[in-house]
Amino acid sequence: MTRHDLTARSPLVPVILTIVAIVSIQLGAAIAKTLFSRVGPQGVSAMRLAFASILMLVILRPWRMRLTPAARRNIVLYGAALGGMNLLFYMALRTVPLGIAVALEFSGPLALAMLSSRRPIDFAWIALAGLGILVLLPLQGARDIDVTGAIYALGAGTCWALYIFFGQKAGAGRGPEVVAAAMAIAALGLAKPASIRNAVESSGVA
Repeated sequence: MTRHDLTARSPLVPVILTIVAIVSIQLGAAIAKTLFSRVGPQGVSAMRLAFASILMLVILRPWRMRLTPAARRNIVLYGAALGGMNLLFYMALRTVPLGIAVALEFSGPLALAMLSSRRPIDFAWIALAGLGILVLLPLQGARDIDVTGAIYALGAGTCWALYIFFGQKAGAGRGPEVVAAAMAIAALGLAKPASIRNAVESSGVA
């Protein structure tokens, strides 16, 4: 076994990648929130998905995949869940602080984990994750949380769970090209001509 194989199989690798993903996502959300006054949460969602899909389409070229009708359906549902997750999360950020929105959104994958777990150790990790959510939520000041924003965050959590579920189905036996295809579907779903026009007009570009 080579040193590369040992590194690839190290349990620290997925942990480090998870931490990098968490920092990247939350930092991106914090920066994106500063653009709400110019293009709104819908515009930010559409722009973020559009830029990401363009990069992934160029690099991964998902049109080379040979897909069955069932696989196409799963990818479409995967993309729809991805788009809904992004849009609803940014809608929540209009009125709910980032930390609280993330905590509420995480209820989706947490519920999915509870439904799909079988081993006792899994439930121990789920309990720790649930405790983390409780720590983040201001339970004593719960009345101060905007209800509409909280509903958007919970909706984003539902889409997150669907994103995981359909992502597993769509990606079974396939590579990262599936993610690129789903990203493009999500971007097309949000990037309506009227939305783009309104975002450009609001930004003062036109």
